[in-house]
Parts: sequence; C-alpha cells; structure tokens
Amino acid sequence: MNNIKGTINKKVAVLNFSNTYCKTRAEVLDSEIFHKFLSNFIDREKRKNTELFQFISRDLPEDKIVVEIARLFKLLTVLRIDEIKDQHPIFYKKVNDKKIFISFIERLYNAWRKLERYSIIYGKNMDAALETQFFINANTSFANLILRLYRTVEKNVLGKENVVFRQLVSGVNLGLVTTTPNYNLPKEYSYLKNIAIVQNVVLNPPFITYQKRNKRSGIFQETKENPILNLNLNEEEWVSMPLKVGDYLALVYFHVNYMALGTSLINLFEMPSQDEIENTTPDLIYVFGNPENKEKKDIKYFKDLTNDIYIGYSNSNDDIDYFGYMKKMLLTLHNLKKLAKNQLPVHGAMATLTFINDVKINVVIIGDSGAGKSETLEAFRVVAGDYLKDMVTIFDDMGTLVIEDNKLVGYGTEIGAFVRIDDLSNGYPYQQIDRSIFMNPHEEVNARMVIPISTYQDIMVGTKVDYVFQANNYEDKEGFRLITDINEAIEIFRNGYRMAKGTTNETGVVSSFFSNPFGPLQEKELTEKLLNKFFKFMYENKIEVGELRTKLGIKGQEKSGPEAAARKLFDYLMKGNNA
Repeated sequence: MNNIKGTINKKVAVLNFSNTYCKTRAEVLDSEIFHKFLSNFIDREKRKNTELFQFISRDLPEDKIVVEIARLFKLLTVLRIDEIKDQHPIFYKKVNDKKIFISFIERLYNAWRKLERYSIIYGKNMDAALETQFFINANTSFANLILRLYRTVEKNVLGKENVVFRQLVSGVNLGLVTTTPNYNLPKEYSYLKNIAIVQNVVLNPPFITYQKRNKRSGIFQETKENPILNLNLNEEEWVSMPLKVGDYLALVYFHVNYMALGTSLINLFEMPSQDEIENTTPDLIYVFGNPENKEKKDIKYFKDLTNDIYIGYSNSNDDIDYFGYMKKMLLTLHNLKKLAKNQLPVHGAMATLTFINDVKINVVIIGDSGAGKSETLEAFRVVAGDYLKDMVTIFDDMGTLVIEDNKLVGYGTEIGAFVRIDDLSNGYPYQQIDRSIFMNPHEEVNARMVIPISTYQDIMVGTKVDYVFQANNYEDKEGFRLITDINEAIEIFRNGYRMAKGTTNETGVVSSFFSNPFGPLQEKELTEKLLNKFFKFMYENKIEVGELRTKLGIKGQEKSGPEAAARKLFDYLMKGNNA
C-alpha cells in the first residue's frame, strides 16, 4: 500500500511526513514542495507582470529564478545583509532594497498561509497513542520551524529583532494519521482496501477554506448500475475517512483535490476508533471526487441490497466543490436505509430543553434548508436566559423518529452543525472560532461554518418527543399555532412550504416533500405510509403538533423573526409545563 503522496497546487499543500519531514530551515528551502510553491508564486507575479516580479527576476536567468531565490533565502538564515555584500553582489543588490524585499517576504509568507495545508503520516508498527503523540509533536515542530524561518530571514534583512511576535498557524491546518484498513468489504469492493484509512486527525482551528461553489443544486438520483464497481483509483491520491452517521458506519473515500470537504467531516460526524471498525462491514460507502469523466456533474446513489450497503458516488467537477454535496449524500444514504427499516427520517432540529426547575421538554422542529430550525433554537437559548438551565441538541439538521416501547423517540445523525454565518446571532461565530471550520466566509450569501455541538452519546441515547413543529419561514404572522386536525397537519408537513434562502438554486416560496429531499422524496410511497402511521401515533398519544413561524425568509426579519418565534414558544412552554 502506498500512502498519499505530497503535492502542492494553487489552493492546497499536502505534506507527506512519512516520506519527507523537514527538521531544519535548509531542508525546507531545499524541498521539492517549497520549490513548487515558490514557482507557483513567481508564475502568478509573472502573469501580472508586477513590479515585484520585475524585482525578483532582475539579473537572474529565468530558468534559475526559483533555485537562486531559494539559495538567497538559505544565505539569509545564517548571514546578515552586510555579510552577503562581498560574496554575492547580485543578491546584495536585491536584499539591500529593503522595502521591496520585505514586501516580497511578507507576500510569500501570506501566500503560504492562504493555502489549505495538510500533513499526512502513514502509521505502522507503532503503538497508536505513541504514534499520534509523535505526529502532534511533529506538526508543532514543523509550525515552529516555518515561523523561525520567516522571522530569521526578515530579521537578517532588517538588521534588527522583531518587537511583536504573532504566533500564527504557519505549519499545517490539519494533520492525518493514516493506517492499513482493518474492516471487511465484499470482494467486489476489495480494491478500496488499497486506500489508507484515517486513524487520527489533528486540527488547528480556526480553519478557513474556500470552495468554488457556495450552494447545492438538484436532487440526488438513484442509479440501477453500481457506480463504484471496478473504479481505477490511484491510491496515492485518495484518502478513506471512517464516520458514524447516526448508528451506521460510513466509509468516505475522497480525492486529494477535495481534502477540505473530506476532512471537514470530522467536525460534523463522530469518528470511530480503529477497534470499533475492526472486522466490521460498512453500512454506507461514498466515493467522492473521481477525476474520470469530469465534463459535467455526476452524483448519484445505488442500493446494493445483496450486501446491504448503500453507496454514493460523485465525479470531480467544479459544481460539486461544496460541502453540501459531501454532507447531504451521506445523510441521504442514511435516510434511505432508515426508511427501509420503517423508521422516519426528518429534516429538522431537535433539542432537550432543561429549565431551572429541572423540567425537561423535548422539541422537534421540521423544515427544509433555510426554514429557521436551528436559528430559532439558538434564539430560544438567548430568550430563555437564566430560566434555561441547559439545552442539548439531539439533531441540528437530520434525525430519525422511531416508535419504541409505545413512545415516539428521536435519534440524531451528526455531532456537529453546518450553519449559515449570516443567520447567527451577532458575535456567535467569534465565540466559537477556536473550534470552527469556516467555508467561504467572504460570501455575502450562505457563508458557512462547521462546528461540533453535541456528543455522540447524547444524539444516540434515544430521546422521547414532546412537541413537533413545522418551521414556516415565509408567512408574516406571529409566533406559532397548534394544529388540532391530523389531516391538516399531515398536509402541512407533507407540503413543506418555505421561502428559499439562497442555500440551494431555488427561489421564492417552494414546496419540498416532507421538507426532506434526502431520502423521503426519492421514496415517496413508503414515506407517505410512514407519515400516516407516525402522525396517527402522535395524535393518539397527545404529542402536540404545530406550526412555528420563524420569518427567516422575510427580508429584514432574518434575526427578529426567529427571536419572536422563540419568545412565543418560550412563553407557551413556561405556561403549559410549569417550567
């Protein structure tokens, strides 16, 4: 088995610490990765014919610029400007123009820090705990090495020490310890075991990533032909990530070009230990970013009923460079398998609210993307203030309702949330910055962050449901209303109307079958039967059903709408439950 090779392009740098680990500044400057990085930087300046390029290239042969600049940096790690003067007059001429040379250093350093930087080590023949600690230390040492290199070169050009030292994340943003897979696969998928599996992840937040798209479009379609049979995947370009999607084991195989999407899953789903997956067959498999047939977006799923494995597939295309395609396919596969077991997947949010007098109330809010589910629950936390002792999120986006022991019970799928920054309360992203992965934060619409919010134990304990609401983000009416007629309730929940918020390619007020195009839409007939069964159970067992008007889709009420809905809900729950 070959581990993923080191690579660098305009966006991503992947450093294979198993093959090459730089311990000195000279080793960094001599490395293939640094030369490629410097070459990319100079090429960009050359295309623009900038003043900086003219300065860098002056008096140097064009085919030797990278080598010579790297040599100059090596000299500046040990010599001051005046010590270079006699031996290297051409270099002296460059560095003596301090203003532009310092600008060069700063721009080069910033270009490095703007890359998504990953390190990988292939673990073998070592205790896992020792291996991980070694890797953490290696990442820390590498970060310090890059900082020392930058500071030393700049100090020797300026001729004086820095006064302010900013301890920026200068090494890698995220590191992966990979190992040989120890799970079971049917023989037709055995080739996937050639791809190293992630054992541990080291994240240095905040991690800021940029994708080519900032919204998802279309519906995932089923294919009757297995899309991952006999794929020709270069094992040096792929990573396998094991995840728990609810109670299912998922194996996600992603191409190195989509490292940001694949690795961000660790903030969203629980990662199993190697002991947990040993000799286990996955429930879900997702192959994401296959570089063959790149002409147009190709994303689909297949139900391998023979092996009881649900399979997702995506090719490589600019249009799938968005985290929603990674997250939502996994949830679709999960939901399809749950439907086959006569359990009801819901697109919504659920939380356990514990009030100051220890009364616990479990609320489910259902709605499609942008309906205001999570925003209303977060507003509830603020509105309730000291009356609320605790709020535990069972699911933030997708969950499953199950009838167990004559109770309606909710289970989650994710330990994290993929939330819109623009709809959060002021300051919230900054409060959580030390745990977050940011995606396209520069976008005016649908800038996102991926953040852990729950524990796996909390989402999988099985939580009794007390209230079920449909999120209505488009009607300019106050608060919420209870729905006493079961047929009216089924119709409202089935239609799933909402004002599109720019998170997909939809516009205006749109309908989404049961607010869930991730499984229930594809299996309408089965879902319809389950809707009737579950709503009948809710009404027979006095579980209150209603409509919550979040107004999130109404211009100017993106923040006040969820707050008003949360206040009405808070008042009702306090009054009705002596909370």
